[in-house]
Amino acid sequence: MTLNVMTIVMLYMVVFEPKPYFDKLIVIVLFVIFQIYAYVRYSYKDNHSVDLIEQKWLSKSESYRRQFSILLFLYGAISIVLFIGLAIYLGSRNQSS
Repeated sequence: MTLNVMTIVMLYMVVFEPKPYFDKLIVIVLFVIFQIYAYVRYSYKDNHSVDLIEQKWLSKSESYRRQFSILLFLYGAISIVLFIGLAIYLGSRNQSS
């Protein structure tokens, strides 16, 4: 989740900020907030328990699980590539100006 939020922030900076700047504290705070949220969500909420998620996953057909796994992989790969690409672009843009 943090990766997606940071990617959106970087896209905003590319479009609207003449000299983008990322505060390291903001990145750390966002990461901690989303880690705590995920921990509470999957540890203390019954509708998101690991057992329930596993039961739902196993109830799906094999072809559905394979297609969904491929889509999740593509989503993850595209998110990571976009995040790293934007970080490199913004970093090189800051150094050149």
